[in-house]
Amino acid sequence: MAGKSKRAAKVDEHGVLLVAPPKTISNKEHLQRLNYLFHLSTFHTIVNDQDENNALARMYAKNLDLIQKKTKSSLAPGLKRTLCKACQRTLIPNRTVRLGVLNDSKQKTPVNRVLVLECTCGKTKRFPIGKNPSYQAHGEKASNLFFFQK
Repeated sequence: MAGKSKRAAKVDEHGVLLVAPPKTISNKEHLQRLNYLFHLSTFHTIVNDQDENNALARMYAKNLDLIQKKTKSSLAPGLKRTLCKACQRTLIPNRTVRLGVLNDSKQKTPVNRVLVLECTCGKTKRFPIGKNPSYQAHGEKASNLFFFQK
């Protein structure tokens, strides 16, 4: 161990870890395909006013889910929150999902507020927002972003 020297990690003035860009990205084609299917699903949900069932958009979202499972690729939390698990719709406010803030507690304190997303299929998602209004998922925090140096 005495002969081996470790390189010190490079950190900028803001405390952000600087890392070299990866030489290769595993499953790059799968990630590009998943991204494309998500964008297609969102586009067809927004554009098609005649199709109330969003059949084409739901098919793209279902393919996205199947490919994600077969390739064992993980989706970002923000992307997962925009898809309904029951009917495979892309959740777009005032088009496929209704938003509301509920407070079912007896005291009606702001700590107990819950954001409720109700899809047109009837499935609801509930996210607690009262305890920490500035909460962000681990992958969305700015402190966890890596800046690549050239």
